[in-house]
Amino acid sequence: PRRGGATAALGDGRVVIVGGIDPATEAPSTMLEIVEPDAPPERRVETIDGGPLVSAIAPALATLSDGRVVAFGGRAAGPSAQLVEISGVGAGITLRPLTRASLDVARSHHTATRLSDDLGAPVLVAGGLDAANLAIATAELYKPLIEQTAPAPGAGMVVPRHDHRAVRLPDGTVLIAGGFDQAGNPVRQLEVFSLEQGFTATAGELPPTAGITDQSITPLPDGRILFAGGRDASGTAVDAAFIVRLDTLGGGVDVAITDRLSTPRAGHQATLLCDGTVMLVGGLADDAPAERYNPPAAGRR
Repeated sequence: PRRGGATAALGDGRVVIVGGIDPATEAPSTMLEIVEPDAPPERRVETIDGGPLVSAIAPALATLSDGRVVAFGGRAAGPSAQLVEISGVGAGITLRPLTRASLDVARSHHTATRLSDDLGAPVLVAGGLDAANLAIATAELYKPLIEQTAPAPGAGMVVPRHDHRAVRLPDGTVLIAGGFDQAGNPVRQLEVFSLEQGFTATAGELPPTAGITDQSITPLPDGRILFAGGRDASGTAVDAAFIVRLDTLGGGVDVAITDRLSTPRAGHQATLLCDGTVMLVGGLADDAPAERYNPPAAGRR
């Protein structure tokens, strides 16, 4: 059990879980867990003591195009600038601190988003909280082929924020949604990052009924994005869901309401299944059943 951890999929189909708070000690968890969904129950979850390499609260994980996972930053005694590579070697797992690379700004509660599926594609590390618990405006690019970080193009985020969500759009840009600003207020402003222009505020806003934090964001097979649940500006869990679509003519995004969830959820998980539906589990209520969302055809809402 942990709070504030992070997950990512290795290239071999296993899932890695790192970081967060151990509720038994209220200290950062040092346990790294590897989940192999197709393995027999007795060896489905492997636990590894990662020590200080993975003992961070709210790190950001990204899967590289070659299947390795990199953990960026997080918070232990303070925010970390460390990068740790997690790779699968046969049935084993290797942890490797990246000594040639570190974040320019130590941060936690940030996002890490791979910019393409090309070999060596860079990873955008955006936002988060710094050592003074202030929202970070700057972003960085991690370049796996040379194992180095560099400042991202542009002047920084339009709205510095933390605890937000980031998702890659079909054109290779990254949509930034939700989170809290410098004053701790929820952010409805959407913004888009591109390598050519940096961050721009042409993407509009989340609707008033949308979850601004703790929502799930799931890319659908046709390039649209499902925003589901979360907490609104008052901190209340919502059952609203939206389909976000890239507007290829206007350059922004189109946000349209879709079917509501069966129950309000916040801090839940949403996973795209092989048939194109999305499974949503967890949230606020202990007894809330799982539910499945069937996306409408692209021409419908």
